Amino acid sequence: MQTCGSLVRSTIARALKPDPNRVVSEWADDERYLTTEGSHVAGRWVTDRVPYQRGIMDALSPSDHAIRVVVKKGSRAGVSECGNNAIGCWIDDSPGPILASYPNEAMATRVSKIKIGPMIDSCPSLRAKVASPRSRD
Repeated sequence: MQTCGSLVRSTIARALKPDPNRVVSEWADDERYLTTEGSHVAGRWVTDRVPYQRGIMDALSPSDHAIRVVVKKGSRAGVSECGNNAIGCWIDDSPGPILASYPNEAMATRVSKIKIGPMIDSCPSLRAKVASPRSRD
């Protein structure tokens, strides 16, 4: 059993511990699992399967100095997954408020239920940090 003083010290030590210095592509390779719910290929995320996404994801990393990331691409190039991986990395390694914008509420709800929710459910590190949504949310 911890004493009050040791509990306070351990809490302060955890609060002062710096964020991990992983880039988004490293986080995705370490933590991300694709589900059949949100992907055609289930299993561990492997950035080397989509090497052109590495630079995009790494530019979205908390440690990168980019202010704006602009991507010129064709359709179905997987850039949405780069954003999802960034969200997962931010939740896991650098928690704080996140705002993701979508063109309308229906699309935001769809992405939340089909992509973000399954990503959180399939990653133990995220599942431990994100509360389950309530029915009214």
